[in-house]
Amino acid sequence: MEFLTSLLSHQAASVIFMVLFIGGLGLAIISIVFGNITDAIGGALDGLDGHLDADVDGFGWLSFTTICIGISGAGAGGFLFNSFGIPPILVLLIGLVIGFLCAYCAGRFIIVPLKRRQYNGAFKPEEMEGRIASVIAPMSKGAMGEIMVAGRSLTARPVSPDLEFSSGDTVVIVRIDGTIAFIDKVAEKVQAEAKEN
Repeated sequence: MEFLTSLLSHQAASVIFMVLFIGGLGLAIISIVFGNITDAIGGALDGLDGHLDADVDGFGWLSFTTICIGISGAGAGGFLFNSFGIPPILVLLIGLVIGFLCAYCAGRFIIVPLKRRQYNGAFKPEEMEGRIASVIAPMSKGAMGEIMVAGRSLTARPVSPDLEFSSGDTVVIVRIDGTIAFIDKVAEKVQAEAKEN
């Protein structure tokens, strides 16, 4: 009877670890494919992604994507070590350590360098503020779209939720927050000058 109880607890733990692995991996893939997942959730996790181009010695590597990768790593590690018949509390601790290492390594050695490389273009994010850009993917009220500035494409969102932009509209970059450019309408005089150039 004791063997059956032990077997059921290991089987239940295996299922839980597999769900963590698949769920974390799925969310990480969605986050990578669709970009800044925190914006899609409606700002419920605002500030979680932080500025990944920040100092790497702190927690600049921590983001929604790396947390998902960590959950996935914890699930995979727990599943693997659970199959060896190790006591569940030890399996949990090993899974947590593996998850942390996966999250840290993915953030520190993959995500942060990719974000830094994105900003190694002609301008730094703070130098983009005040620049005139052209809308290349339309934006309805509060939705994200895309702009072109200095030969670079950026994800953009209207600075005010009631603004809408069509493809070809001339806009000004008000601020950069992470990888999102917040844009506004430009004055007619500036717009005429921009179209002449």
